[in-house]
Order: sequence, then C-alpha cells, then structure tokens
Amino acid sequence: MAIYAPFRADMLNPNYAQLQFASACDWLNLVSGLHQVQKAKLTRPDVTRVRLIDRGGNKNTELRIAGGQSFEITVQGDNILWTVVEFTQRIENPPGYAVYARSFVPDVGYNERKKNAAEEAAELIDLMMPQYADGKNVLKWPAAGIHYRLTNGEQVCGATLDYSDPTDVRHCVIPIIHTHPSVGQVSAKLSVDTNWLKVDGITGYAPTSSGVMVPFDINPSRDAQITPYYIVETDDGGRTFLPAGTMTFNRGLRLLPFFYDAGTYALIAEAESIGGSSARKVFSFPVKSSEKLAQWTAVAGKFKAEDLAGTWDWEIAVYNAVKKDYDYQRSGLTWKFDYDPKCPAALDFELKGKDTAVTGFTLVDTRYLPHMNVFTKVDPKKTSTVIESFLNPEDEGFARTDFFIAFLLKGEKQAQLVLWDPTTEMMSRAVRTGQPPPATRPTVSLAGDWTNASGSLVQVLTDNSYQTYRNEQLVDKGMYLINEGSIVTKSAEGRVDTEKFAMPDADTLVIISATGKETVLKRKAAAPAASGLAGSWMSANGRVVIVLTRTTYENRVNGQLAESGSYKVDGDKIVTTSAAGKTEAQRFSLAGDTLTLVAEGGRQSIYKRQK
Repeated sequence: MAIYAPFRADMLNPNYAQLQFASACDWLNLVSGLHQVQKAKLTRPDVTRVRLIDRGGNKNTELRIAGGQSFEITVQGDNILWTVVEFTQRIENPPGYAVYARSFVPDVGYNERKKNAAEEAAELIDLMMPQYADGKNVLKWPAAGIHYRLTNGEQVCGATLDYSDPTDVRHCVIPIIHTHPSVGQVSAKLSVDTNWLKVDGITGYAPTSSGVMVPFDINPSRDAQITPYYIVETDDGGRTFLPAGTMTFNRGLRLLPFFYDAGTYALIAEAESIGGSSARKVFSFPVKSSEKLAQWTAVAGKFKAEDLAGTWDWEIAVYNAVKKDYDYQRSGLTWKFDYDPKCPAALDFELKGKDTAVTGFTLVDTRYLPHMNVFTKVDPKKTSTVIESFLNPEDEGFARTDFFIAFLLKGEKQAQLVLWDPTTEMMSRAVRTGQPPPATRPTVSLAGDWTNASGSLVQVLTDNSYQTYRNEQLVDKGMYLINEGSIVTKSAEGRVDTEKFAMPDADTLVIISATGKETVLKRKAAAPAASGLAGSWMSANGRVVIVLTRTTYENRVNGQLAESGSYKVDGDKIVTTSAAGKTEAQRFSLAGDTLTLVAEGGRQSIYKRQK
C-alpha cells in the first residue's frame, strides 16, 4: 500500500482534497498541520565545516589512499532532511568540478548495522539516514580513495555514479547518451545493480509534443553506442555534462574499481531542510597515492582465481607506528577456496572458525586494479528487513558482503594474499595453511643511502622505493618489497628482479644476485645540512608540494607537475637546475618537519613534511 505524503506544502496537489479518502479521514489535516509547523521554522541549514580526519580524529591536509581517513561534516539547522555529498575533481574545461560519485551521507553506524542485519528499523531508509537533531549535527563519510568506472570488457570509461535515490539504495544511475538506429540518439540513464556491479537496465527519455520528457525502457543491442557523462558543477553555480568517452554495449556493462590519481579534488557537501532550502560547502584537498599499495601493485602483478585454490589461514593486520608497517595476528578463521575450470573467474569458498561457518563464492578480477568481490550465502527466511531490501529472487540468496583490493605475493616457500577492504579500511592477509609464516621486514629500516667500497655505486632506498646511481648518474629506479629474505624490485620500465640480501649489522647491506655474486654496501652518513631533506613538503595552503630525493626535485602545483630537475646543497643554500637548464639558489633552514626557503628577494616560503 502507498500513502500520499507530500512532505512540503509546495508538493501538495490541491485536487487531492476532492478525493474520497481525503474527505473520509484526517490524513489531509495531519499533512496540513505538518506544513504549518514547517512554515514557522523554515530556517536555512548551514554546512559550517568540512574537514579530513584520521582514525584518531586528528585533522589531515591530504587524502592518502588506504590512509584510514574520513570526512567530518558539520551541519547546523532545524528540520534537516538529508545531506548529500559529491566527490569531485577540479577541472578547467569547463571551469568547475567533475563529479565522480554522488550519495547521501548515511548514519555513522550504518555499515555495521547493515552487516549485522539490524532489526530496529522498519524501513531501510530509516536505518540509513542519520537522525538529525535541531541544532548541530556531526556526520562522517569514508575517504577510501576508490572510485568505479564502466567497462564493456574491452574498453573503460569514467562517469558520474549517482547513489542519491533514497527509494532505491541497491542501485546507482549513470547519465549517458544512447545511440542506435532502433531508437536514434537519446539521453538516457544506466541502472547499475550495486550487488553484482553490473548494468541491469537502461531508461531513455524522449520529448512529447508539449516538451515533456517521457521515460521508456531500452533493450540495448551489442552494437549500441554508449557515451557516459560526468556531471560538472561549474564555477558560476550551474551544472553541465562532460562526455567521458564512447563504447559499445557489447555483452553488457560492469563496474571496475580504480584508485584516484594524485591531484586536486573537492568534497561538495549540501544539507537540505524539509522545507526545501539548502546550503553547500566546497572542501578542496590533494590526493596522495599510497606507496605501500603502489609497491604491492607493482610487484604482485596479475594472478588468476585458480592460483588461490586451497586452504588459507586468515590474519588481521594491526599497524605498528614504530616499524611503519603492519603486524599480523591470527584470526582463528580459515578460507577454503575450490576452483572449477568451467567458471575461471570464480571460486566457491568456506570460511570456518570456532563460531563461524560461512559459504559462498568470490569473483576475482585482476585486469586493472586486482580485487575480489565476496558473495555470501544467506537464508532470506532468517534475515531482517535490512538484508531483504538488498536481495532479489535472482540473487539466489547471495549477497555481496565484502570487497577487497587483493595482492598475491608469491615466495619460494609460501604465498600470501594481502587484502585491503576500502570500506572499513581494514588490512588483512591469508597465508596457505601448513606453510611457514611470511618473513617479516628487517628490524632495522633499509631507508637511507648505501654505497660500495669504491663509491661508484649508490643505492638510495626509502621504505619501499629505490634509486640506483652509478658514477653519480641515475641508472634505475622503481619500487621494492621484502619477501622471505629477498628484495623483489620492479623498475619504472616494468622489469622485475629478485635478489637475496643479508644485514650483518645495521649499517651493512649485502645483496646476493641469482648467480651468487655478493655486493657489500655500507650505509652513508648523510651530510648534516641535507640529512632530512628527502621527502615530500607541502605549503601552508596545500597548493604547492615539493618532492625531494637525494639529488632530484619535483615542484607540483595543484597536483600538476610544474617543474623538475636536480639539486645540490651548498652550505646553507639549495641550488636547483631545472630540466630546461634554469639554475636558481635559495637559502634554506630545516627544523624537524619544517623546511623554510628564502628566495633572493627575501620572500620566505614555509613547507611542512608530509607523513
């Protein structure tokens, strides 16, 4: 049964009063009374603050992929209906913000309550929406740094994904142009099933003779041309559309996850009252890629579902701030994956523990960003209305309960499957049952400059990247990781090498090649003036980032590379030489995590180290 409930006075159809239902009960009087109360308190809400915070509630200046962060949004006002956020990237043509995703801000405990199948809510939307109090409300929105793009199996296109329909929380929609001789070229929307991450419908819109746009269903052909769009919030307060590319419908369209690229982004938060008035705030921030995830992505490479067949012990990661790495603890759970060649991308699984017995299947996809979607078998008869709202008969009782970015790291004696859940920001790993636990990183950090006895070879290491210099010339660079007493490197050109290593003491590093040749390196003591320069440095306004290695620099403005080159330290001066041959000297001082540069004219610039 549906009840007519216009929650604002401007939505009330005056002809409703002529209906028999309206005259036979007091429903219309109740609705009119609500409108009178609204009229007396139709204040405009305000978004007073948006900020980026870490798990401890501390303010951050940049979004770090897999950084365990969230957006804290403070809204103020009476009779607030909802808050909508748009995750956007700054563009210049047209000037404005391209929207990647648009969604309601759910209640802080929504994900946990949904997963636990909470039964206190009669409707899913009641469970999802925050209970706004008159006055100040503080909301949170996860800042995972993941977005989705469309693929037809051969091509990939970006688009705006709109999750903001409160009547259908299972689907999101994507604006497109659909072109095919059967219907011509029409504006349309893709409907994406977020349980299966696939397009399950296309709605076209055609004008009538009176100019009214009428929706109609489109049954797409394989050769239909699909042009997804980004919604753009323009600087002049308007809204336009930006085509993201064109692809054929092919055998169907799905969503694939991607990390956000480094650059300048913004979260646009808009609060609306039940009276229809609204206010918004634009919060800009830079996105910084995760060196750890980039390291795993570079070295792990591709893997197939069949590589995971077998039994694995599941371990949960706890971040160790001293080691700047993860410690893993046994969860008491084991995964058993069964592979069927008839379904090459799928694995049936059992997850077992002391009080746990779960079955289902997982889909593995490593074409772009390697990931796993986990579908758990649930009994609809034993679930609450929350889970029922996400299940359709065609689901056959399978609900997508988990999503992991996945990296399979293969060693000589064992393999580990590293899993990151961007929704909960939880890191974990699975180790094949019966195999020795993975070797931990050295207790002494490898970060630093290392040189051979003659000084002709210098290795510059961070915690997960390297640069190789021969006779002071950069000859190689890339990412590395430690795996079972070996250093696995992947160069910028894509070459992968594995070499054994040993550390007789904290300042000696022995690299052992595949042929057994040993190269002994000693840790170099950094020059006092320049010992702490290597790293990333951000200006107070967040617009300028300087990235320094031992001898090179990059200047980035609003996330875009503005200049790069080499530098050297001469007393209290940094002398830079750009790629174009321009030389410039600036005085500098270093105090902990603060770098101060003074140009020739005396202009002072202060930068803080990014951690």
